Amino acid sequence: FSSKQDCFIAAYETVAGVILAEVERNATGPGTELDRFERTITAYLDALAAEPAFARLFMVEVYAAGDRVLEARAEVRGRFVELVITTFGARTPGERFACEALVASVITLVTARLAARDVDGLRALRGPLTELVRAALQVSARR
Repeated sequence: FSSKQDCFIAAYETVAGVILAEVERNATGPGTELDRFERTITAYLDALAAEPAFARLFMVEVYAAGDRVLEARAEVRGRFVELVITTFGARTPGERFACEALVASVITLVTARLAARDVDGLRALRGPLTELVRAALQVSARR
C-alpha cells in the first residue's frame, strides 16, 4: 500500500464486502418483507457483534480516517440502502427515501452502541428495529 489510508480503505472494503454478501443473501431470500428484513438485520448485527473491535474501527473510527475513506463508506452505505430497497421492493421515490432513512437510523443506532462498546445493546437492536418496520408496514398496508 502506498499509505495507511490506502490500507484502511482496502481493509474497509474487504470487511464491508463480506458483511454485505451475508446481508444480501438474507435480503433476497424467501418470505415476507418483514421476514427478509428480520433475517437481514440479524445477519448485519451478528456480523458486527462477532468482531466488535473491527466493527468499532469501521463504524466509529472511520470518521477520523480522511475524505477518501468517507467516500468509500458512503459507497458501502449506498449498497446497503439498495439491499434494503430490494428487500422491500421499494419503487416510488417516497418508498426509496423511507429505505434510506431506515438505513441511516440503523447506522446511527449501531454506531452509538459500538462507540459505547455495548455489544449486548448492539444485538438487542434487532427486536426494536423489526418492530419499527412491522409498524411501518402496517401503516403502509392501511393506505
